[in-house]
Amino acid sequence: MRLAAGRDALRLSALAEQGWLDTHVVAGMCPATAEEVRRSSSVASLQAQIARPDTRVLLAEFNEHLIGFAQLPAQSPQAPVLSERPRERERVHGQRPFLG
Repeated sequence: MRLAAGRDALRLSALAEQGWLDTHVVAGMCPATAEEVRRSSSVASLQAQIARPDTRVLLAEFNEHLIGFAQLPAQSPQAPVLSERPRERERVHGQRPFLG
């Protein structure tokens, strides 16, 4: 795992869109959902999220390919840890073959 940089926004955008479609669009695409997918998954949107000082975007890679990411508040730890006090997450996306 590593912290995302601006150069990662294109891959994050594609993975976020894939995650949205796989998770939330199981009964067809309506205009409102299409707009939300485009808005929240755009390269510009992901670049803005990476640049936010109050947010940390962690990448999961396998053989130098992006397979998942998590968007966390900046006060969260950089790596997942077992804790009695779970951390808030803002967004998590992962490619289905690598889940579970």
